[in-house]
Amino acid sequence: MFSILNHYLIILLGFLLPLSVAGGNLIAGLIIILWFVSGNYRQKITSILNNKFAIASFLFFLIHIISLIWSQDIDLGIERVKKMLEFGLLIPILISVIHSRNKHKYLMSFLISMAIVVTASWLIFFQVIYISGINHTNPTPFSSHISHGPMVAITFYISSLLLFSQNWKELKSRKLYSIFLVLLSVFSMFNVIITLGRAGQIIFVILFILFFTQFFGRSIKSISLAAFAIFVIFSIGWLLNSNLQNKFDRTITNIENIYQDHNTSLGRRFVMLVNSFEVFKKNPFFGVGIGSFPDAYEKVMIERSQDVSQTMALRTKNPHNMYALIAAEMGVFGLIFLLNLYYQQFKLAQYQRNNIHNRISIALLISFIFLNLSDSYFLGHFSSFLYAYLVSIMVAE
Repeated sequence: MFSILNHYLIILLGFLLPLSVAGGNLIAGLIIILWFVSGNYRQKITSILNNKFAIASFLFFLIHIISLIWSQDIDLGIERVKKMLEFGLLIPILISVIHSRNKHKYLMSFLISMAIVVTASWLIFFQVIYISGINHTNPTPFSSHISHGPMVAITFYISSLLLFSQNWKELKSRKLYSIFLVLLSVFSMFNVIITLGRAGQIIFVILFILFFTQFFGRSIKSISLAAFAIFVIFSIGWLLNSNLQNKFDRTITNIENIYQDHNTSLGRRFVMLVNSFEVFKKNPFFGVGIGSFPDAYEKVMIERSQDVSQTMALRTKNPHNMYALIAAEMGVFGLIFLLNLYYQQFKLAQYQRNNIHNRISIALLISFIFLNLSDSYFLGHFSSFLYAYLVSIMVAE
């Protein structure tokens, strides 16, 4: 009974993950509670201990707790620890209860939900429906563009991979399934372009090239073909949404003036990165402690007041770079545990017998390595749940 209930809760988690913060938290909480009340602890703990990624995930969470010892702001530190519960609880628990035979069902639950997200986004874009606070020039219905773009880019990759992994006989015999994947792949591809999140568009480009090299080989020809296809796709997006051109022009201007103009999205990120590195240099081995970043950052801002814009806020909880945040708060010590998390995911992906699971796991790894350069994606609800859910499915044995 518990096994069946777990199965349906995992399906429900995949479905609610892109749609609802409250819904995702509720189902994740139920999965965790069920794990503790359903018994059979020896087998479940053995499954966790036999999975190096599950161990790495728990250790990554544990280092956040340990760094409370030298934190200067325990309250904020505990708040940060709570945001990392996906790594300490959800990932190990999911890995211990997921059965290989159900992996495709869990993936499809997520893809069906993302089909709803993408459909709603297109309806807003064409002004067929209206949602309060959502502009048709950047139609992201259930989350901000920071989370929406990467989720849709990853959806494009998974749906395309599942589609092209079928042979001709399977395509003909599973028509509804194949049509669903075709539509989701195409509409996701252009949805990334019409929404204005730069991170999502960069991840889309990376995954598009990865997809081509996985299917057509790592050759100059396949990469050139992928580059030409990306040019065509963005050109169509350019025609569909004039704001894309404005966004592109602003991005180029911001990059050119990144050292002089700090009152832009990229300019502020640059200043925060430099300041975070200053915090790290003063405490390179163990950092300032989890939750202590805002105070340490403010001190650096005051010290560098002549070098940065006076209109920038003195304090921030998040430097919009996961590596900078961990380096500042936990030093090299914390970065080692983060890199170990990536390494164990890569190692397990190599051992996957299922070629599709191997490729998706690698794609997720590459995506989050780059995403965490642009923001602290392991702290965001949608992005952290996305990582926990999909990677757990791929690496569970």
